[in-house]
Amino acid sequence: IYVTHDQTEAMTLADDIVVLDEGIVSQKGSPLDLYNNPNNLFVGGFIGSPKMNFIDSKILSNNNNNTEVDLMASAKINIPKISKTSSVGDNIKIGIRPEHLTINQNAEANWEGKVFVVEKLGSGTFLYLEKEGDPLVVETEGDSNIKVGDTVKVGFETSRCHIFDSSNQAFK
Repeated sequence: IYVTHDQTEAMTLADDIVVLDEGIVSQKGSPLDLYNNPNNLFVGGFIGSPKMNFIDSKILSNNNNNTEVDLMASAKINIPKISKTSSVGDNIKIGIRPEHLTINQNAEANWEGKVFVVEKLGSGTFLYLEKEGDPLVVETEGDSNIKVGDTVKVGFETSRCHIFDSSNQAFK
């Protein structure tokens, strides 16, 4: 669409986008809203490149402010998202984008993994780490000296984590 502002024409792609899953509207909103606040697992995996990481987990405890979940049997993390329909012991998926993970730095929660692919792209580097299921993808600096076979500590910023219930809906 064309937008006219102060006698200047500028072209924008869209103010809102609609994500369809098998012909059904999965979510509608601004690109950044869909990126930062996906309503479900499908939107979380569809928006962004590379896609959001998904980690199988369980609810360990919850309260009015956050949900404590298991992080790959190595840590417990409190994610500031809640659900009125999920309970302790329920299977969930943690979602976090590659750029919201840190390497070998202090973070709210940590996990160690072995690098099996290093994808250097100039301004950034994607590290693919071994884990059960799909690899964990982490974005780091372009001039990183991490190589295949290295074991690295991965930091999770809990405020950037998402939780999806067994019906693939996001906790809010």
